[in-house]
Amino acid sequence: MIIKKQSKSRVIKRLDALLSEIVRSRGKCEAEGEVGMKCSHQLQAAHIFSRSHKGTRWDLRNGLCLCAGHHLFWAHKEPYEFAKFCLKRLGAATMDDLQIKARQITKLSVHDMLNLEDELKRIKKGV
Repeated sequence: MIIKKQSKSRVIKRLDALLSEIVRSRGKCEAEGEVGMKCSHQLQAAHIFSRSHKGTRWDLRNGLCLCAGHHLFWAHKEPYEFAKFCLKRLGAATMDDLQIKARQITKLSVHDMLNLEDELKRIKKGV
């Protein structure tokens, strides 16, 4: 059997897609009722800490299932209000842990990412 070398960018795309599927499988906007905004039907995976932080990019605690309205017109436009919501929802300990992970320089090899992909696939099967 020939094992094909995995391109890092392809593995990243697969990891992003897996995380998005798992988060959206929660089935409803987790910010429903916040800021008096009516939820739209389109669910999206939103990150609390930016995807640019590799330490938290694929951490499920860093992902929220939000409708497009709450994601684009609340979380991105009102970051302070969104941060208060996240703190209330996740608690200080989890938010502190995510912030520490987000601020660390994280370099993942393709092998590390493939292991993470296997872990997310196992989680997806259990969802």
